[in-house]
Amino acid sequence: MRHLERGQRRFTEADDLSWRAWKALFDASFRGDASRSWEATKFAEEAVANDRNCQLAWQVLSQSHSWRVFYGWTDDRSAALEQAGSAADIAISIAPNDCLSYFARGMASLMSGDREIGAADLRRAHELNPNDVMVMLFLAWIEASMGEMDQAKKLATQALRMSPKEAWIGNGYLAYAMAAFIEQDFQALRHWSELAIQSGPTAPIRRVLMIAYAAEVGDDKLLHSHLDKLNSFAPDFIPSLFRGDYIAYHKPEHMKMFLDNLRKAGLGGTQ
Repeated sequence: MRHLERGQRRFTEADDLSWRAWKALFDASFRGDASRSWEATKFAEEAVANDRNCQLAWQVLSQSHSWRVFYGWTDDRSAALEQAGSAADIAISIAPNDCLSYFARGMASLMSGDREIGAADLRRAHELNPNDVMVMLFLAWIEASMGEMDQAKKLATQALRMSPKEAWIGNGYLAYAMAAFIEQDFQALRHWSELAIQSGPTAPIRRVLMIAYAAEVGDDKLLHSHLDKLNSFAPDFIPSLFRGDYIAYHKPEHMKMFLDNLRKAGLGGTQ
């Protein structure tokens, strides 16, 4: 945004492009649509070309690269992650006290496998704005992946109370589901995974948790229905877990449990 001398706000072309980029990224995430992620990048790049101090543009640019890595929508993970990190660093230099800048860098680090650094940035984002429910929900998910189950559930519960209609509410359900898997509470695992999928049907890790549940209880029909859905929008996701490109759980013993469970379903990294 720009401020005129009389205190009136003017919506610039860079602002407009940035919000179009954000909408495209939102659509990409919730529809599992790779083409919209590229549109987000295009709009964000146009925005920064128009105004290099447009922090939202850098934030969205960073996240568009990060999400393509997460979904497996890029053949060059290293380049995408480098671009995601670089854009986030610029966003922080422009807006060092903006929680979304740290959120963007945290997500880039998490996709790179730098779990501790990424979690630290998300925690910093939450400190900067404890009322940002989106940040809180993502942090709940990440705390669960780090093995901090009590903290994950605390954050998820708080976020659900604060904003039960938040678009990203599925990450709160995801945090509960990830905790339920580690706690081997399979009834809760199915309950929270179903809610998470209902909120975000093209978020890959949610489908994998349902596959893990189905493998545990021996429900082949349920297993293959979710596997088919997963393969329709993120066919490389399960192989990426076995390759170690994406680490669902930071603690080795938790990740081993997860992969061993998927092996029960006959998924050894070749699907």
